[in-house]
Amino acid sequence: MRRSVSNGWIHAAQYADAIAPYALTINENIRLQLDLRKLGEQIAELADGTQKLLDVVGPVEIRFENRRATADAMVLPGDTEILLGSIPMEDLAMIIISAIGAR
Repeated sequence: MRRSVSNGWIHAAQYADAIAPYALTINENIRLQLDLRKLGEQIAELADGTQKLLDVVGPVEIRFENRRATADAMVLPGDTEILLGSIPMEDLAMIIISAIGAR
């Protein structure tokens, strides 16, 4: 993943992931850099099946080309990868075409 910070913005190149299909997840480092306020807490099931109580922060503005959306984000510990779920992608009118199984 490529990531850079400038003027309070974090520019990240990241693949969409099915682990958090409905949400935006960021890591604690990004939360601190953007100084996002805590809105609440939510129990989330992680990829290994464990459940964890995560902070929900926001609002986060997501931009892609000439589109933008606003979402709340769940905060994962440390420097975990950013995950962009299906609802923010729908808000951005994005469609992911998987190469898996393509012929």
